[in-house]
Amino acid sequence: MKILVTGASGFIGRYLLRELAAEDHQVWATMRSDPGIALDDVKILRLDFADTNWSRHLPAAVDVVIHLAQSRHYASFPEHVRDIVDINVVATVALAEWARRAGARRFLLASSGTVYGNSDPVSLETDACRPETMYAASKRSAEVLLGPYSPHFEVVVMRLFGVYGPDQGRMIIPNIIDGIKKGSEITLASNIGLRFNPIFVQDCINAILKLSVAPLRSRYEIFNVAGAEVVTLAEVTALLEQMTGLRANKRIVPGVPTCLVGGVDKLRRELGFDSFISVRNGLEAVVAAARRAAPGERNGL
Repeated sequence: MKILVTGASGFIGRYLLRELAAEDHQVWATMRSDPGIALDDVKILRLDFADTNWSRHLPAAVDVVIHLAQSRHYASFPEHVRDIVDINVVATVALAEWARRAGARRFLLASSGTVYGNSDPVSLETDACRPETMYAASKRSAEVLLGPYSPHFEVVVMRLFGVYGPDQGRMIIPNIIDGIKKGSEITLASNIGLRFNPIFVQDCINAILKLSVAPLRSRYEIFNVAGAEVVTLAEVTALLEQMTGLRANKRIVPGVPTCLVGGVDKLRRELGFDSFISVRNGLEAVVAAARRAAPGERNGL
């Protein structure tokens, strides 16, 4: 297949490129920065969707688009609202229009489980969306705006929940590890904190690969891409304390813990996807990678 991957220098993109490069595909990968890896049969396209005329760098024809790119300022609202909307919404629609002209058969959008809002107890793909942040609202907008393209190509919306793994930065699991290492406060509402079902990066990649080729029930489908195991922030912190031998500086505050749990019954039922790495094993892989990266620090962290 001819496959375009956007945002390929990001955490998920780097893992995905390795898998695609190992298969018999012709792959183009867009990225703003150097991915730090050299892969045969992958054509690197250095471009930024914030620039004009980015589409001139893209191939003339493609079978599948895997759209992972998003605004780098996704957490900076209202300061960078223009960039959030331009990249997450406007550029997504422009990419869809390019995909239509390029003859794409399927378009995969990396959305977010945050489009549901506080998802207590479990969010299903058929549930109403109540995005509470500009980032979540921009992702939901992109989902809706891709709908009219479904007569031209199949649309797969992937609502990702807490993807984590080795060599990740700035997200919840690495932030907890960094907080434990530095002694920073880890805030836990009602001594529980966030309730969520994170998915290990390799499981996420396996799901993306299946969603790029699997038969679909309709030309517009939404899938939660999440882990099979629901945990709390307190439980994850305790596991990481055990694995690192370090003590977390926990701050217990009153309040109702946030819940961000995505049901994965559809992923299992329609893709036959039922092989998930446990949270314990996933965290062990993350800690082991951190130790390799910083061998001189206490307990390898």
